[in-house]
Amino acid sequence: MITVLKPGLLMTIQDKGRTGFRHLGVAQSGAIDSYAMTIANRLLDNDDNDAVIEITLGLAQLQFNCDSSIALIGTDMQAKLDDTPIYPGWTYTVKQGQTLTFATARNGFRAYLAVKGGINCERVMNSRATDLAAGFGGTTGAALKENDTIPITPYSKSWPKLGAIS
Repeated sequence: MITVLKPGLLMTIQDKGRTGFRHLGVAQSGAIDSYAMTIANRLLDNDDNDAVIEITLGLAQLQFNCDSSIALIGTDMQAKLDDTPIYPGWTYTVKQGQTLTFATARNGFRAYLAVKGGINCERVMNSRATDLAAGFGGTTGAALKENDTIPITPYSKSWPKLGAIS
């Protein structure tokens, strides 16, 4: 489980979105940069469409309530795991109780945080993507807010330090 301590300007759960429901008036939604989302998932050997956390402009804090491995892709938001800087394009091991913080975005708007095994929220129309206009997907159908919890599967095995161009 991950607890949102500070959601920043906009933080949502996203995957590649919903397809095949436009005739019902349902938009695709999904990650704005599905390429970055895919890279983050591949660094962790996740499925390309596993849900990730999409962080817009930074200024956010997340606390991990279990061990995990993560991959961060996208703009540099001067992220820190506790007091240690972490950089986009790499995998990291996270221990229970650690806090991941994001300052302001430097050269872009979004970063994508993938966790080993993906985000485990319920699927709506074959997707976990948050659709803000329709009010479904993600954990509550809305942007993440303070004290929201994000369900993940704990992962305490060793994961190699991998990197990719971001």
